[in-house]
Amino acid sequence: MPQSSLSYHMKILCESGIVDSRPEGKWIYYTICEKGGGEAIALLKELLTLEAITEESNCCL
Repeated sequence: MPQSSLSYHMKILCESGIVDSRPEGKWIYYTICEKGGGEAIALLKELLTLEAITEESNCCL
């Protein structure tokens, strides 16, 4: 992945509150926020549940 694409995606994660960043010299270090990480996990679980329900309803087609 190009560095510019990675930077853009990390910016989105920081703005959404899932990731924190801290600059140190010319580097930026990222950590997953406890609250934002928990919300991301809950969202992923919900999406996986919806996907499983969709697959079950299409099983006999």
